[in-house]
Amino acid sequence: MTLRSFSEEGWAVRTIMKKTLLIIAGVALALAAVAIVHNNREVYPTAPATTTVATTSAPLPVADNVTLKAGTKTYAAHIAGSGNVLELMRSLTSTSDFAFTGKDYPSLGFFVESINREKNGDGKYWILYVNGKSSDLGASNATIHAGDTVEWRFEKSY
Repeated sequence: MTLRSFSEEGWAVRTIMKKTLLIIAGVALALAAVAIVHNNREVYPTAPATTTVATTSAPLPVADNVTLKAGTKTYAAHIAGSGNVLELMRSLTSTSDFAFTGKDYPSLGFFVESINREKNGDGKYWILYVNGKSSDLGASNATIHAGDTVEWRFEKSY
């Protein structure tokens, strides 16, 4: 072995060792970062395993206080305080056979496209009335209160 070949072998060994140390250092840094992130994670408290609720009797029935008419069908529902027509319609879909479709336009509100499978078209549209008066507002903006009557009429548009 010559002096030159020994020096080349030493250089190769040192290069491999440097690369190995760099890889080990990189892995150690990655593990340290994961540990820091894991320890800084916020843990929210969970609900207690059991909850005690004091009851004195059966729940009181909630009286229906709003009427919605759509075509030939009439639906009764309850609202607490006030709400809007769209909220009423959505609640009726879960408690009755009432169904509707529509599209939400961010600047205009919700536009009803069909009620109980009757779709807008051929010049006829679902028009909203609240307490017998044609509404200037759409379903998502028209506020209703207990005692109100909401009606959707399928009418020819002019």
